[in-house]
Amino acid sequence: AAVVIIGRELAVTGLRAVSAGHGVIVPASRLAKWKTVGQYVAVTMLILEKGIVSPAFHAVAMGVLWAAVVLTVVSAVDYFYRFFRKADYRAIVPDEDRWS
Repeated sequence: AAVVIIGRELAVTGLRAVSAGHGVIVPASRLAKWKTVGQYVAVTMLILEKGIVSPAFHAVAMGVLWAAVVLTVVSAVDYFYRFFRKADYRAIVPDEDRWS
């Protein structure tokens, strides 16, 4: 879960940097904001879980964590979709670097 979340953050940060360099602004979406809330709630619950000995609480905490991971992946796909919908790929990849 941590690798997926960190990987998404690096990929989206890189995408936003590249897009800004090409004049395409990709603002944070409502989905990305829900992703952040989900991650905060999951981390908080996982920290609290260490002091609460309850299988039910553990199950809920893990459920929230995996829901946050799903939101993370969906949010990443949304960012890339919105970027490529707005940007012209020919402006992003120079002719000599493009695979044909």
